[in-house]
Amino acid sequence: MTMPDIPIFCNLQAFRQMRNACSHISSPDAITEAAVAISNHINSVSVNWLEIDQCLQKSADAIRARVRGRQPQALIAHLHEYLFEELGLKKDEDFQTRPQAHLLPHVLQTKRGSPVALSLVYAVVGRKLGLDVQGINFPWHFLCSLKYDRKLMFVNPADSGSVLTVAELKDAFEKIGQGELEWNPDILNPANNRLWLTRMLQNLLNLYGSQGAFEQVAAMLEFEILLWPGAHSLWRDLALILARLGNNAKAAPILAAYLQENPNDTTREELQRLLQILRM
Repeated sequence: MTMPDIPIFCNLQAFRQMRNACSHISSPDAITEAAVAISNHINSVSVNWLEIDQCLQKSADAIRARVRGRQPQALIAHLHEYLFEELGLKKDEDFQTRPQAHLLPHVLQTKRGSPVALSLVYAVVGRKLGLDVQGINFPWHFLCSLKYDRKLMFVNPADSGSVLTVAELKDAFEKIGQGELEWNPDILNPANNRLWLTRMLQNLLNLYGSQGAFEQVAAMLEFEILLWPGAHSLWRDLALILARLGNNAKAAPILAAYLQENPNDTTREELQRLLQILRM
């Protein structure tokens, strides 16, 4: 699917950094690099992701120095003590309205953040200690899982590292769904880097959308397009946001290319009428 060049609203340096991270998205470093790219778009001061990685490594080194041997139980205990008691990592109660709470550099500086950002800190430091920490894209909010000695525990970094049972997670899921969603154990499967970053971007997209900051919505969509190059619907959404912003010159070619590649879109007639308006 050939589309006009982007970014349109995303910071060019941050966009290039995200594109580089997407080129090795399955690697351990990609998620940190991509998270910093998102931050570099939103913040006026650019941060080198390697500096952020070094900061996370220092935390891991400090924890490692307290543990003799490589017993996972001891590492986990000191990981929780260091992150949640000494550093005091906590949920930013205003994360649903504060973009900064979703940004990794800001969380490391203030020790406050959204569940998905706190989970990222927890996972990266844990992995640097050799622990098998994964992200869980749970509907309630983002969580982590930690596997050791054939045991699996679920951790809530947004609640001082509290440990949740499967029964508690199922109960939380059912409360969220209000009986309309069916529980599936696969919900607790690990989220790969692409899904993790998508959750972060979707949180920001929804936040900016609720505030009417549609230029930032467009920028988040441009990041998502890099993560999901085959997801044509993201181009359609970008075209609709551009149209809403009155940027007809940019919206029209994107929408035209989308319609050409997706002739079976159920809203095709509406989109074609919009395209005619955009071309006037």
